[in-house]
Amino acid sequence: MNPQRPVVATIGVFDGVHIGHQAIVARARRLADRLGDAATLVAAFDPHPLATLAPQRTPAALSTFAHRRALLQEAGADAVVPLLPTRPLLEQSPETFLQRFTERFHVVGFVEGEDFRFGKDRAGDVQTLQRWAKAHAMAVEVVPPVEVDLTDQRLVRASSSLLRWLVEKGRVSDARRLLGRHYCVAGTVLPGDKRGRELGFPTANIDCPTLLPGDGVYAGFASDPTGRLWPAALSVGSKPSFPGGVRTLEAHLLGWNGALDQYGWPATVHFLRRLRDQARYRRLEALVEQMRRDCARVHRILSQVEPPLPCPAEAAA
Repeated sequence: MNPQRPVVATIGVFDGVHIGHQAIVARARRLADRLGDAATLVAAFDPHPLATLAPQRTPAALSTFAHRRALLQEAGADAVVPLLPTRPLLEQSPETFLQRFTERFHVVGFVEGEDFRFGKDRAGDVQTLQRWAKAHAMAVEVVPPVEVDLTDQRLVRASSSLLRWLVEKGRVSDARRLLGRHYCVAGTVLPGDKRGRELGFPTANIDCPTLLPGDGVYAGFASDPTGRLWPAALSVGSKPSFPGGVRTLEAHLLGWNGALDQYGWPATVHFLRRLRDQARYRRLEALVEQMRRDCARVHRILSQVEPPLPCPAEAAA
């Protein structure tokens, strides 16, 4: 990006890129268009600032930076740059932070949400930003929170914290309402214990750097080694029917007959609906019968559903 080109900037973490984030970027796009030949710039902290300030409180990531960048550009950003949350940066006063940021980029305007905080001890807010920008002849627009109805009829404000909570509880249908798309993770296929293959349901064991939904069985889509998405029965958990299991994500791709003994390929998984909790079965026959029922249910749910668009940026991350 040309450092001399005027930009309308927005600053934050943008984890998950939910509908509230999308509204901020869309507003920044409109302001940039009104101001003439201005670009839309998103400066996204990566990793989360708490990774520096209080590592033990760092929330699980909802998206990789590569996936965030792709989603933010889809929402209207011309450029997405990472902000490394070093302690010297986080200890700057709000005014110093803005001064140095606008020295790095040719900022002509800012767009932020109502809850925007910045500077040492989060001392700066949108009023701080408005006063500083007015003194430097820069435009500022503040975007109100975006509200959405959940499946339990509650009206909530979209936020990364709420989205994270919904995912942890396995409420992927509600997560979709906050995202405007299905919750998606990506990772690398690793060797497993091959129990699924022995039971007649071979699975891809996927190691993901981002937050997995709560333990359970889900209907969704998963990619094969070529990147094509297939209907899939998805399991998140520690395999309670077998001792010593570790928590993992497994995907059984319905209708795909390819080999699963090749490892290291990137896989993308989209969660559409939670089917049930994990359960322990004392007899393998009972477990196999339940897996058959799960797959039949997945087939019924997804037979009339178009596969989601791939997430190539996340799969490659």
